[in-house]
Amino acid sequence: MDGVNRPRLAPNWTTLAGAIEGVLEAMAAPLPRHAVMGLTGCAFTFALARSETGVAGAAGIHAFDTIRLEERLARTGVRFERFLGGRAERRDAIAWMTARTARGTPVVAWALRLREWGIVQAVDEAAQTFAVDDLLTPEVGPSAAWDDWPWAGERVDLLAPVGHGVEEDALEAVTAALRDAAAFLSGEIRPEGMPSGADALEEWAAAFEEGSPIDRSGNAYCLAALEAARSDGAAFLEELAQALSNTAEPLRRAAAALRREAAELSQLVTLFPYPAGGAGALTSPGMRRIAAAVLRRAARWEREAAQAAAAAAAGLSSASGSSAG
Repeated sequence: MDGVNRPRLAPNWTTLAGAIEGVLEAMAAPLPRHAVMGLTGCAFTFALARSETGVAGAAGIHAFDTIRLEERLARTGVRFERFLGGRAERRDAIAWMTARTARGTPVVAWALRLREWGIVQAVDEAAQTFAVDDLLTPEVGPSAAWDDWPWAGERVDLLAPVGHGVEEDALEAVTAALRDAAAFLSGEIRPEGMPSGADALEEWAAAFEEGSPIDRSGNAYCLAALEAARSDGAAFLEELAQALSNTAEPLRRAAAALRREAAELSQLVTLFPYPAGGAGALTSPGMRRIAAAVLRRAARWEREAAQAAAAAAAGLSSASGSSAG
């Protein structure tokens, strides 16, 4: 793979979308961050996970990463193939990566050196290492050992672009993305039984109110990632509203609701900064009550955005049906 064209992880708290954006850029099929986030649904996902230290574990940001992922990624205009398995399939997975990187195809990989997504640019069979770009690359360099992957016993999960020009109607792709937005934001889908969307925000608020243990680092990480994701979601919906006059009104309502939600969450990002997490705020009953109130307001905006996104999807589906008729 030509060093000039080696894909780089794009800046994004949601590293799956950051990796996909980097691959699309290297393939000369670039999309702006908010478009990648919106089309793939990453702008609208979140589940409330529990870690060993409490509520709001960082895993909640990645809870939807295994749900219909190939279908969602194809909306970017590039189809991705996937290798999904356990540690027992690691050797086969390395061979899968080697075959693709040898012909210049990058591989998006889960848990290279963290529970995050990164990009495998090349495989060195002699040294038994990968050349990667992930969150650790700026600090420790690009070399990652085979023996350390997947990190912390995580699943083997790989994605590789198959080619440009997916045969998919643009309107159908947008309609599907809006249906996903409505389902994800409303909490309709519960990955591994975890509350998601507005339901997750309300249970998060309840945990603050009830004095439940909160994962300090995970809480701060989730707040920062969620605020950024909902801001990207708003930008995506605003852009659609400008392009789709027939459904502009519900799209604008959905975008405005997500903007208000992001504004609420930004208060908590300040109160619980990542990575320190605001230990003092977590132990203060007054600060916990404030956090709960903000999360409940954010949940209301999330539900409003879900309803508006569903209305927009229905409008587009109806318009598409009328046109076909």
